[in-house]
Amino acid sequence: MVTILIQLQNSLKWFQSSFLVEKSKTPVEIQDIYQRIPEYQKFSSILVQTPIHRQNMKFQDLKTLLEIADFTVFVVAQDPKKCQRDPDLLAEALPIVLVPDERPPLAMMSICLQNNPRHQNPSLDSRFFYDLFRHEILHGLGYGLIIDKSSITHKPSEKYIWNHSNGLGQPENRHFLDFDTFALEFTKKHFSCENMKGVEADGERKNHLNEYIFGMILILFRTSELD
Repeated sequence: MVTILIQLQNSLKWFQSSFLVEKSKTPVEIQDIYQRIPEYQKFSSILVQTPIHRQNMKFQDLKTLLEIADFTVFVVAQDPKKCQRDPDLLAEALPIVLVPDERPPLAMMSICLQNNPRHQNPSLDSRFFYDLFRHEILHGLGYGLIIDKSSITHKPSEKYIWNHSNGLGQPENRHFLDFDTFALEFTKKHFSCENMKGVEADGERKNHLNEYIFGMILILFRTSELD
């Protein structure tokens, strides 16, 4: 657990040095947290992690922190049943939009501690968690997600043959994200592939990049230049 907290702190330091996040014009109230993250109604105190400090804080004292914070991520334990159904699920995060058409001042990140890959591979570098938290917090900021699909057009899926490393192939469906009008040109340029038909999603809901292909690459325009 200590390793996870250290890497969470390191990821926050990276965001602090790499991003300029403008403070939301709309104040965040404690009641906003209770409404959007019901789990926090049970707590009288919470562990607060910043890029510099880590301390326990009474929940009602959180109001002062919310007044000065540019962006706040609330961490919860993922539903154990969901973690059990999907052993590859490590964490997921979603932005919390309080005012339409304004950037999210909050995010919720849920973690599957029971699916910790270091349980199976103790030698796994702890930097894994550093990358995981950066990835999920980027989602919390809104990168790599489609939340409101009401004003975008439908892009058809296609069938193709997925070839395994053993040379055997099997038919699969490929789903493309619906924001291709501006993302596809960047993707073609990034991968030097003019024949690319679309930016692949991870399923029929089309609200998330296919991370097997893209990983961190397209969530942020130039992550590597910010390291």
